[in-house]
Amino acid sequence: MQGLKAPDWPGDHTTEIAALVAPPWQLSCPSDSSREEDWRLERHVAERVIRQLRAVGDVLAWRVYNYDRRAIVALSRNDPSGPFVGKEGLDYELGKVIEIKSKEGNFALLHDLTSVLRVLDVTELRPDGSRMLREVKSSTTASATTKARRQLKQAERLLDAIDGSQPLPGNEATQLWRSRTQLRTHVRDVSPLLDRAEKDGYAAARISDRVISVLHLLTAARDAHPEAK
Repeated sequence: MQGLKAPDWPGDHTTEIAALVAPPWQLSCPSDSSREEDWRLERHVAERVIRQLRAVGDVLAWRVYNYDRRAIVALSRNDPSGPFVGKEGLDYELGKVIEIKSKEGNFALLHDLTSVLRVLDVTELRPDGSRMLREVKSSTTASATTKARRQLKQAERLLDAIDGSQPLPGNEATQLWRSRTQLRTHVRDVSPLLDRAEKDGYAAARISDRVISVLHLLTAARDAHPEAK
């Protein structure tokens, strides 16, 4: 994990952002509808789309941080992200992602598109495998600068916790620890067993030092009651 940076990204980037987020949201009801049911449905669909989008974002977050649970635990220690549509400064954050890709050729993940990354705004993944956490400032006012500094300071403490040199902020008795034990899975061995169970209703095999039995209820029920097909 490398250091932190708080860049400014001034300028009008409407064209790039429009190309990234197009096409726009299409309402299924008239925009002047006064029916509560119409807007309840719109909200339900929008919330579902956002949940699905952030589920994909969470997968990307785990991949960017190399499936390191310490990083996910530490960087999730903030309030959940609110709605990002219409969020102040969103154009700057999207612009920074575009700039990193176009100028550096690196992948950058916008934290608002995840559920688990709640500290700072963007993670840039670099070719050497290191990550750069970035805070994107859309304002240069004194209050915005103070807020950015506070967030950067919090992120610095979290990076120390991820490295194991400091306890987790907010819980001085907790320190993140990385196990050196390499866990093994038997997914490849179990997969053919599941296929046989789906075909025959039941399958069993010895995998490592265990005997695994699999019962496929639907297939077994079909074989027991063929008339119910």
